[in-house]
This record gives sequence, C-alpha cells and structure tokens, in this order.
Amino acid sequence: MFITIVGLFISDSRGAFLGVFLGSIFILYNLNRKILKKVIIALIILIPILFITPISEYIDIYFRFQRLTTGRNIIWSVISNVIKNNPILGVGPAATKFYLYPNLTYMIGSPQEQFLAFHYHEIEFGHAHNFYLFFWSDLGLLGLFTSLLLPFTYFKIGYITLKKFKYLNRKYYLLTLGLIAGGIGLFIRAFFEWGNLISYGTLSIDLPFWVAFIILIFLYKKTTNKNNEVLTAK
Repeated sequence: MFITIVGLFISDSRGAFLGVFLGSIFILYNLNRKILKKVIIALIILIPILFITPISEYIDIYFRFQRLTTGRNIIWSVISNVIKNNPILGVGPAATKFYLYPNLTYMIGSPQEQFLAFHYHEIEFGHAHNFYLFFWSDLGLLGLFTSLLLPFTYFKIGYITLKKFKYLNRKYYLLTLGLIAGGIGLFIRAFFEWGNLISYGTLSIDLPFWVAFIILIFLYKKTTNKNNEVLTAK
C-alpha cells in the first residue's frame, strides 16, 4: 500500500486521485462506516487549514487547479464537433485524428490550436482523452453503447457476487469488494483518459483491468455453483 500511495503521488494524476478517493469511500462504507464518518469529519476539520497561504499555494501547484481540465476542454470541444457530424456510425476505428482539423473550433495559430497540434502529432489515437467519447467518436452509437455496457456489466456482476459472499465467505467478500473499488477507480478515471480499459493494440495497459474482470467473473461463477461447500470458508 505504501508503494502504491507513493506511486499515486508521483504520477500526479488527478483522475487517479479521484478514482482512488471514491473507491476508498466505497470500501469504508461497506467495511466500517464508523471509520468513514471519522474520515469525513477529519476532512471537514482540515478544509480551513488548506486555505492557509503557504499550504494552499503548494496544493494549487501540485493539483494545478488553475488548469483544472489541463486543456481537455479544448480537445473535448473539437471531439464534440466530430461526434455531432458523425453521431451514428462514427468516423471509424482510430480515425478520429483525421477529423480533428476539419472540425476545428479554434483559429489556426491560436494557443488552443497549438495545444491540439501537440497532441495531434504525439499519439495516433485516443485524442478524446475520455474513454466514452473516444468510443463514440470512433465507433458511433454502437461504440458509446459498448463503453457504457462495460461498466454496467462489471458492476452488476460485482454487486451480485458481493451480495452472495457477504455472509458466506469473508475472504471472497473482501476480494470482491476490492475488485469493485478498483473498477470504480478505473471507470471514473475513464472520464479523463482513453486507455486502460479497451483500446486498439495496447493490451499491456488494458491487461490489469481484464485480469481483475476475469477474477471477478471467476468469483461470480462460484456463486452459481450448486455445491455450497465451494462458497463457505473453511
């Protein structure tokens, strides 16, 4: 956990911070609501301290509050135009890049266009910086449906499994709880990044999610096993 927390701070990813925060709340809500209440109270007490000038300046620099979307609003503005002009079928797998400039909402040479140009040449696909918009712009309504069906399926399987193991097997219950919390983090982060779930030819960054999903499905299959001995902890 220490290594993970240090890695989280080094990455300086606000989407990851938000995902971890919400996932942690989910875990505490299910495991110990008294601790959750104490954490909330502690955060409320700390809020005034965060406004002390030296501390607030460091926090502002680290989390970049002055650039809250880090330019994503520029990208999303152009992507929304691409989707608006190709809402049903999309523009094709990994083809959004070639439709950015034809749907540009900023003047050539402007700071916004220069920002977009940097990302245009840096990567081949995934310019939307949003998993759901990424699938919608590339694959149309079918892509949007797929991007929404994935978290729905994941959490539905997780909920059924969690409910089943709550009073039958503590070990599997805790594992399922962690998998759901991890899913919350990934699908929240997906609002700010395109990868780590389903992408084109980048299995290395998608693999952790699918390993987690496979484990979750494996646990779910155990709940459907007619042999109750499998469910009960020994």
